Amino acid sequence: MEDFNNNVISRELQTENDYGINTQKYYSKGLACAVSSALTNPESVTSGLDEALGLFRQDSVEITRKRVQKLEADIKTLNERKDAKEAELKNCEQNLGAKERQKEELIKERDNLEKESGITSSLTPLIVLGVSLFLLTAFVFAFYYYVGRVTIVPIVSAELGIMQSVKPLSILFPFLVFAFGVTIHLCLTKIKNNEIWGKIGWASALLAFLAIVLSLDAVMGLEMSKNAHTRAIDLGHRTDVWQNSMIWESTPFYIVLILGFVGYLVWGILLSNFLNHPNFNKPEEIKKLNQKIFDITDEIETIKLNITKIKNEIENLLKEITAKQTDLNNYKSGGSVYYNITFFKMVIGKFMGGYKSYVTIHYERDENDKSKEANDAREKATGIIDRASKKQEEWINQTITKLQQEV
Repeated sequence: MEDFNNNVISRELQTENDYGINTQKYYSKGLACAVSSALTNPESVTSGLDEALGLFRQDSVEITRKRVQKLEADIKTLNERKDAKEAELKNCEQNLGAKERQKEELIKERDNLEKESGITSSLTPLIVLGVSLFLLTAFVFAFYYYVGRVTIVPIVSAELGIMQSVKPLSILFPFLVFAFGVTIHLCLTKIKNNEIWGKIGWASALLAFLAIVLSLDAVMGLEMSKNAHTRAIDLGHRTDVWQNSMIWESTPFYIVLILGFVGYLVWGILLSNFLNHPNFNKPEEIKKLNQKIFDITDEIETIKLNITKIKNEIENLLKEITAKQTDLNNYKSGGSVYYNITFFKMVIGKFMGGYKSYVTIHYERDENDKSKEANDAREKATGIIDRASKKQEEWINQTITKLQQEV
């Protein structure tokens, strides 16, 4: 049992050893007490206990100082963590407010869209867009019909040997160009609704289509410039032979590019905006809005759970800070380790362990030795230890009372 108690004491005292306190000196003090007085006056163990108490008081001062330092460092760290959590909480609350406002706007947009009957409300932007698109469509159709009939269609007809099909091809050519315009609409829609790599892919496709249109306009511009040069020669205004390098000095070339390519590009953008107008896509738009509302609601719930978690963490940190601040205030106001009665009993037990160990070893005899001297030695050791233990109990009770009165 004694070995068990000593092991428990040693294990508990390890906490104090973290502060650099050598508890083995209490054991050594017990040995010294036994050496100096136990064999002649065992009752003088109380003097040794008083010395142990003096050591304990000295150690308690050092322990207090180091614990105060550690508590101050812990409180500083905890406050830093609390400040970080409060900053995180503030950001989450701001994010929550922004998400809730965004959700309200989406709900309002959906409700307004559901209230609108077909295309009977808010028609002004749609009418302006439609009229602009109609006029631009007429211009683009007429432009590509005329320029195509003069340039591309004759080239195609000559290559295919179907000159009798010039008129049908002239009518079909603008529709072919419009097909590329629908492609602009599809690409813009895909770019808007895809993730980053999808956006890049569709943007590349859009640029490729525009490059084809620009090339087509460049060919038409070249043919128009060549025809204008030929007419100038026929009228006697020019005598030089046409060279393709002359294209950069030819006004018809730039007119075709500006009226053709730029007009076509603007037409494609207007067409895309017109086809994407909510009044033409009400069910799909409402479905998209509902999905956005669902997604943002899920985000809001996640943020709220995170806010609750952070608040709990802050509350726990505040409790921990308060507990440590209470300990710190107690130490600074005079409370000290030596008022910890459990620890006090532990170090006295360490002292008595050294005392009893020396007495036992000093009077120890061979267990087979049954002589009177051996029996007397054993009885004396038992008596010394018993009397010392009794003195120890009396001394501890008296000392604890004094310590409590000091508090």
